[in-house]
Amino acid sequence: MVETYLTQTRVNRLDAEFVFGREATEHIQTKLSDKFKTLINTGNFDAYSYSGKIPMGVVVITEPVEHVLVVIHDDIGVVRGVIDSEDRAAVTWARDWYSKHEAEGTLLTLS
Repeated sequence: MVETYLTQTRVNRLDAEFVFGREATEHIQTKLSDKFKTLINTGNFDAYSYSGKIPMGVVVITEPVEHVLVVIHDDIGVVRGVIDSEDRAAVTWARDWYSKHEAEGTLLTLS
């Protein structure tokens, strides 16, 4: 996944922001630090660390058609379901959910 984002951000095809929960942040800092440093240094990628647990993945896609993906996973990270919706209310909910977690998080920096 990191390689895909890195390729797309390098050629200015993708701007992305992520909010990671505590466990994902720890994994990034210990296992993926160099790849994420490169990704963050593209200028097209921001990541935030949220101190709590994030129970699902929420993705807002803006092009070509605005829609939201909600990814449900179990306690060990296995994907158990995906919801894909173009419904305006669902997109608004996802944007609000993301904004709340971003505001309560801190910008992820890797040393």
